[in-house]
Amino acid sequence: MVFRVRRKTKVMESLMNKHVFVTGGSSGIGYEIAKRALIQGAFVTIVARNKARLAAAKESLLKECVCSPSQIVAEELDVGDFAATKRVIEQASRWRPIDVLVCNAGLVRSGLFGECRAEDIDQVVRTNLLGCAYSVHAALPHMKQEQNKSSHGKSIVLIGSLAGMYTLYGANIYAATKYALRGLAETLRLELLPHNIRVSLICPGFTDTALLGDATTDQQVLETLKSVCHYDPRDTESPADVAARTVEAIKAGEYIVATRRVGGVLVMLSRGLLPSESIVTTLLECVFFVPVRLLSVLVLLNVRRLLGRSSNSK
Repeated sequence: MVFRVRRKTKVMESLMNKHVFVTGGSSGIGYEIAKRALIQGAFVTIVARNKARLAAAKESLLKECVCSPSQIVAEELDVGDFAATKRVIEQASRWRPIDVLVCNAGLVRSGLFGECRAEDIDQVVRTNLLGCAYSVHAALPHMKQEQNKSSHGKSIVLIGSLAGMYTLYGANIYAATKYALRGLAETLRLELLPHNIRVSLICPGFTDTALLGDATTDQQVLETLKSVCHYDPRDTESPADVAARTVEAIKAGEYIVATRRVGGVLVMLSRGLLPSESIVTTLLECVFFVPVRLLSVLVLLNVRRLLGRSSNSK
């Protein structure tokens, strides 16, 4: 007997002529998502705080993608400022209705929570969490209104992290903001089902971006990070690979996507009551959940041993 899994209908077959709005689009994962969208014929708006880097990113995208200048708009924006975010998104929606909103802007400050500055906590939360919430809040009225006139679905993408499932040692409030994004994604996923607006939470692991460099500036924290979180500088993901998987998820309307194999295990352990979108995945999780849960106890014991050793060596 042969079982066939019915392929789900895609939210959108192509990004051709779609408007993709990307926060944090001047570098890293955001830049690569913008690049792939342009190559596939999309119209793209990229926003970022640094005006010079944003202008350089726009020029680079035009050269790499060999596209028309009319396909891309670059706007200086701090997503932690709601009034400015609302203004830029309204302006972008007037240019072209937003089909895909990618909330990618983020930052990290290295150091233990008890030793970091309150200003750093505020900045990270404002960018990583409120920046996403503000962007979605500003875009939703426009996306809902346009969805009624559209023949295809629309998509909201939150760039999370595996740090939202297994904490990133030495990055203080960063992991907490990524845990919070999971909650935001679940809220939006249920609220937007009647509007045919899909929500995708993309969870990469250690990715070779400037963000990773900012997280590993403290040498003592870095050494513990290698032991506790199995960080290997030689085994990081490329922003291009994460972007490719993100674009696939946008088209397919996938909800939670881990871009590394180990991420699948973490997704299974932290899924909660929300079921998988695939019956095959659900059955596999039923088989492997108990063994993996038992393995997690061993992982915790090892982490305690490593942290105890690190504390004694100070």
